[in-house]
Amino acid sequence: VGDQDLSPDTHRLALTPVFPWVSGSLRLQLRVGALLLRLLSPAPALRRWVARQSVERAPENADYTAQERQRMAEALASAPALVLAAVMSAFAALRPAPAHAQGRCSVVVMDADPVARVESVRAGLEALEFPRERIYHLTGGCHVPQAELEEHPEWTRRNVAALAQVLQDVLA
Repeated sequence: VGDQDLSPDTHRLALTPVFPWVSGSLRLQLRVGALLLRLLSPAPALRRWVARQSVERAPENADYTAQERQRMAEALASAPALVLAAVMSAFAALRPAPAHAQGRCSVVVMDADPVARVESVRAGLEALEFPRERIYHLTGGCHVPQAELEEHPEWTRRNVAALAQVLQDVLA
């Protein structure tokens, strides 16, 4: 989606973007996940169990509080399986609009994100020739900066304050 597809007063903020077109392993994970969802769609109870196990066992989720992980599992389990599978398949094939069409878009990168690794995000942004002045960096080791972390709840508060500042900057 480029600026031309949005109203003139819309500014987008991409939080911890994931670029499957930069990472073959991520594309494969999305395609396998979509296939698994299609296979599990007729068995909702099994799909809920797989959703819980996937969220609980994923190493990138280990630092979130139990309540955050429960919310993630519930969101994953409650999404319509075939719709989620279609989104994952489309996301695996997606390439963002070029930077010149993204003048009203800013990006927030987590420097220690276990999902959207900073090297991959940097490579994607450089390939898009995305302007560095519209890239904001937050510290911390999570993919969802506003989610509460078990051992460092203060990081969540700091990230929320930093995100509020970013929003204020881009809307000024």
